[in-house]
Amino acid sequence: MLSRKHRISKELFKSLGNRSAALHTPLFSVRITPLNSAPTKASFVVSSKISPKAAVRNRLKRFGYELVRLALPTLKPTQLVFYFKKEAALVKPPELKKEIETILKKYSL
Repeated sequence: MLSRKHRISKELFKSLGNRSAALHTPLFSVRITPLNSAPTKASFVVSSKISPKAAVRNRLKRFGYELVRLALPTLKPTQLVFYFKKEAALVKPPELKKEIETILKKYSL
């Protein structure tokens, strides 16, 4: 699990606004906001429309947080907000891992 200092708080989440760039993939959308010197922060949003089962939504979030935690040493200071789409609940973890890692590497975060 990602430590609290690397997760986006509710107050900070509300203030993200239009300063961020949006990237879209078939499994999720990502809002990226560059930071000057603060540690990299990430958040994962999984709507109940994705799956009515909390266990599925929590599994997606835990999996995403773990991938970001492993990539933290290579990431530049940014705020990342991942919004999962319905297709994310249907794919296997290796495919989801590949998609998240591709975004992190491709955009040199």
